[in-house]
Amino acid sequence: MNWLKNKLNVTIFLQALALMLPLHHKFMPILIVLFAISTFITFFSSQQKFEITKASFFLIFFYCFLGLGLFWTENMKSGVFDLEVKMSFFIFPILFSFLKLSEFEFKKVIKSLIIGIFIFFIVSFYFGFKRYLNDSTFYYLFYSRLSPVIHPSYMSMYIVTAMSVLLYYLKNGVYLFYNKYTTVSVLLMLFLINVMLLSKIGIVAAVLLILFYVYVWMKSEKKYKLGGAIVFGMLVFMFLSYKNVEFIKYRVDELGALFISGDSNNESSSGIRLHIWEHATTLVNEKPILGHGTGDVRDVLVEKYTEHNLISALEHQYNAHNQFFQILISSGVIGLFLFLLSTYFGAKSNPLLLQFVVITFIFMSVESILENQAGTIFFGLFFSLLSQKSLTKL
Repeated sequence: MNWLKNKLNVTIFLQALALMLPLHHKFMPILIVLFAISTFITFFSSQQKFEITKASFFLIFFYCFLGLGLFWTENMKSGVFDLEVKMSFFIFPILFSFLKLSEFEFKKVIKSLIIGIFIFFIVSFYFGFKRYLNDSTFYYLFYSRLSPVIHPSYMSMYIVTAMSVLLYYLKNGVYLFYNKYTTVSVLLMLFLINVMLLSKIGIVAAVLLILFYVYVWMKSEKKYKLGGAIVFGMLVFMFLSYKNVEFIKYRVDELGALFISGDSNNESSSGIRLHIWEHATTLVNEKPILGHGTGDVRDVLVEKYTEHNLISALEHQYNAHNQFFQILISSGVIGLFLFLLSTYFGAKSNPLLLQFVVITFIFMSVESILENQAGTIFFGLFFSLLSQKSLTKL
């Protein structure tokens, strides 16, 4: 067990967790256990001080409130499963309260996440391109065909988060990959992969992120022409992608038709969300304070789908497709308040965590991100990691 005492080994397990996030979640429980063991051994052998931040405390409090929700749930089995899925909200805040990781170690974790994304892309693109050669179908290189294991929206969230860290350090003259040109190349590749994933909210988040940093850069360096050229080039690239790739055109037109026509009967992935949110609002109004119970969200939503003959949502047993609605239906305004309180204290701690909160909130606006381990492990890990007092000066 002596090899676990070295703080370096704690970072290795963290890097392994970040690396595996975009690849497969099968080995995550084992890695989390190894990370926990090495954390406690390091803590007790080095006699470090236990420090829990307000952000971590309220995330744990939020998780405990979900546990209380079992007392008024009607579906105990689903409620217990939901607590298992969200266990990261309890485990990671506790573990990172025993650790004091440096900025250098944080950078290694982010690099591991980016390497994992590239491994995912190389493998997925290879098999997708082989299928394309067989029947000349471009679909194999996009969306869920490109990311069949992890939903494209979750993969896009990983990518946009990685892009935000690269841009943050790039703005401050720090290059995570050798030099400025290598780092910019990595950034461009991540943006390209994100476009190929065709998560609509992911593309919106990436574009907003880039526009924000281009604006900050233009303002500080007074290079308005070059900044304008970058924005123009990005818009031209996206326009050409729309015009020349049929599947991209289909995804964009699907979203555009909803807002242009205002068709309430739209059964597209975007249109169906509006129906779900309408019924979610009704459910929130029925039990606004404590919610319907930790395990009852899907059940009460399905009742609404059946009542209003929402065939597509009923067939797929859709969740609320909005994390804030999901929490409100489950745990009411108290649950949502605790969750938002945690993110508020986290966002105050350092700029990178503020970025992370904003990015995840953008994704949460159209997806119930925290309803499976692809979202909960990612959020619990990076939120708790960035909440550490040792990283407050980022």
